[in-house]
Amino acid sequence: AMVSDVDVVWLRPPWPLVRYSPAGPPVEPEAALLALADVILSVDQVQQYMDTDKHRWHVDSELNTGIIFFRATRPALAVLDEWRHAMADAIRARNENHDQFWLNQVLNPRRFVEMKKDARARREWVGSALAAQRNRSGGGLPRMPVESAGFDASSPQLRAAFQFERRFGATPANESGIDFKRRPPGGWPGGFRPVLGTFPIARVSNGHTFFIQRLHEIVGVSPVCVHTTYQYGDASSYAYGKRERLREAHLWLVDPPE
Repeated sequence: AMVSDVDVVWLRPPWPLVRYSPAGPPVEPEAALLALADVILSVDQVQQYMDTDKHRWHVDSELNTGIIFFRATRPALAVLDEWRHAMADAIRARNENHDQFWLNQVLNPRRFVEMKKDARARREWVGSALAAQRNRSGGGLPRMPVESAGFDASSPQLRAAFQFERRFGATPANESGIDFKRRPPGGWPGGFRPVLGTFPIARVSNGHTFFIQRLHEIVGVSPVCVHTTYQYGDASSYAYGKRERLREAHLWLVDPPE
């Protein structure tokens, strides 16, 4: 499921970045691993030079829940379950931190197995992920690699995927609910190790990279969407600044003809 905030404008379908499909367009080469990850998030970062292997594709930064993709997998559901419980606990405690804060808390610490660097882990994960994709395809096989060797891990353009070292989603014996603050370092036995990825900042744009930098033009790619963050002039009653930015970019289509 692709989930986005109300202040996101979609410019083209995002599916070539997130999934293999027998009927849809092929996956973008840079997203060959991303299209198997359990959870994919946008980021608030603006530095294109850091959207690389050297800087782990911004995965250690603040992750933005304004644009987020959850695959229909048990590891993704385990992340959602921990996030749901963290927010429910915060509401009961009258903690005013928002949902994005709690997802970032749940996803800490960010110690990973890097699938692009670890060939053995990549073989194990890719094999099971591809099998799951084929089982869900209903007989029609999407255009995808048949094994981990089908991914060029040496390519600097291939976005990395990161598998958590610890487990999500299980609970200690004889208890209900999930208290992520009490979670042991490796997670509760019986949990799942989700694979996380991040969207390219020039394609899944924030307000700074799209309106100010025009990063998609500099890099030479077609943006998929823009999340109108980093804007000023909004009021509590209306997002005036965001509206004006969208008007300037000819993306605000709800004004009357006059």
